[in-house]
Amino acid sequence: TVEEERENCIITYSSFNQRYPKGVIRLVDVISKSDFKGHFHYRIGGWPNTEEGDLVLAHVPFAFKICFLREMQRLGYKRVLWIDSSVLPYASLNKIFKYIARDGFFIQNGHHTLAHFIHPDVTAYFTIPFEKTHSIMSVSAAIVGLDLTNPIAKNILGSWFAAAKVVLAFYYPCSDLTSLSLIIYTMDLSNKL
Repeated sequence: TVEEERENCIITYSSFNQRYPKGVIRLVDVISKSDFKGHFHYRIGGWPNTEEGDLVLAHVPFAFKICFLREMQRLGYKRVLWIDSSVLPYASLNKIFKYIARDGFFIQNGHHTLAHFIHPDVTAYFTIPFEKTHSIMSVSAAIVGLDLTNPIAKNILGSWFAAAKVVLAFYYPCSDLTSLSLIIYTMDLSNKL
């Protein structure tokens, strides 16, 4: 892939904590040996998208995902796939990019409802009754793909970024997963996962 082509991009990030840097190195090795067609940006340490002031979210748990997606948007990438450093892909990642191109995003369902992992303050931010969380399924935030030219994907990213700026919306266990799940629910996209 030449530098000017900005169709497909994979991103991952790790702080210097615990075993996460080794996960990034392992992921780099696996993807470099795969059939993936596109660019791969990764970072160990530092903070993504400081050029647009996203360093103000450095204290927010898991906000690095959102900031890195925004950085790729600023750099002009079309389809971007976030992969957690703990993930080890076995299937062709090119298939996921086909889903992103077709639907505008790739987000997988989780395996539980939000009720046990959420606080009423979070649902209040999203103007959703807390009782409703017993029937709202979580999504997985370990692999998130967005077509950053697609209005729906732009709205997902913008809403996720806005939520990360709000203590009530983002300072609870599984904060990135919970907020993304509620965004998907409020956008009525749950049936498209």
